[in-house]
Amino acid sequence: MADVRSRRKLIDSLSWFSGAAWLDLAHKKLDAAVAAAYGWPADLSDERILENLLALNLERAAEEAKAERVKKPKVTREKRADELL
Repeated sequence: MADVRSRRKLIDSLSWFSGAAWLDLAHKKLDAAVAAAYGWPADLSDERILENLLALNLERAAEEAKAERVKKPKVTREKRADELL
């Protein structure tokens, strides 16, 4: 039992020191890239990010609703005899 705990402790410490640093850096780079893609500063709080995303979502939903209202009905034509199966 002690052997299992010591192995688990070793795995936890190795993954913390070797894995956490590069993973944390990767997350920070990804967060910065996404913020830049949206044209936002990289240091926004989580709450502000959610507010911005909600605003974008509502804007998009309004645009889609407007497009549905002005969408013209699809016009179909009669098929010729040689087009029928």
